[in-house]
Amino acid sequence: MKHWILYNPFAGSEKCKVKVLELYEKYEEAELIDVTKLESLSELIDKKAKGDRVILCGGDGTLNRFVNMPRIEEIADDLYFYAVGSGNDFSNDVGKSTETEPFPIASYMKKLAKAEIKGETYHFVNGLGLGIDGFCCQIANAMHKKGKKISYALIALIGLLFGFKPADAVICVDGKEYRYKRVWMATTMKGRYFGGGVKIVPDQDRMDSEGKVSIIVAHDVSRLRALTAFPLILKGHYKMFPKIVAVLKGKEISVSYVQPEPLQIDGETILDVESYTVRT
Repeated sequence: MKHWILYNPFAGSEKCKVKVLELYEKYEEAELIDVTKLESLSELIDKKAKGDRVILCGGDGTLNRFVNMPRIEEIADDLYFYAVGSGNDFSNDVGKSTETEPFPIASYMKKLAKAEIKGETYHFVNGLGLGIDGFCCQIANAMHKKGKKISYALIALIGLLFGFKPADAVICVDGKEYRYKRVWMATTMKGRYFGGGVKIVPDQDRMDSEGKVSIIVAHDVSRLRALTAFPLILKGHYKMFPKIVAVLKGKEISVSYVQPEPLQIDGETILDVESYTVRT
């Protein structure tokens, strides 16, 4: 049995390479592939023999890019994940860590949700959202490209103080419409974690038998109130703020903002998004 080790050299503050090499040395027959240079899965699928394992090494962004590649379903049953990213929200959600050996993820891949964004369809692993989380990811990704140290807490503070401008939104959950003023975040979650370890919706179950996802909406709140409430909301204590936080569950969720916003999907950013629809 051969092990095809696909890795993202930029994951985990570029410490991924060290852990990947240690993993590579464990197997008698293995091949390393830089996933950032992998344009399609066709070449891998043509070379892979039945029973070979494909081990994806990286973080949530790496996993998101990989599950959106064509023909992913052809190797899903042999796909393993090795969490060597910075945040590792997916692995935290399924009870794994960076110390965990590569683990099979076929069952999770069969339960992915789909999002329609600007006419394109994406799978996502953890969550996506319009609002301050999209703002934070936009700033963080720009800093990462420049090689700067990232502090999500500091970026969020800047957004709460003056950087992010909340806007009105219309949200539809399984056909029922809700209208909110001054929406700071409208984030739909498949798992419980986002933002590198933030357990935003503790009651969400990615393996829910009905396939339901949760949307958390922070709304109708001033900047001063947001500054005091968000640290607790981001720790999953949203039930303390029933007047400004709503959590809804459903199989189909759509969000429409009155102005374009940066959207984050598993930590990756899509700019100038006015709406998205999630179906499970």
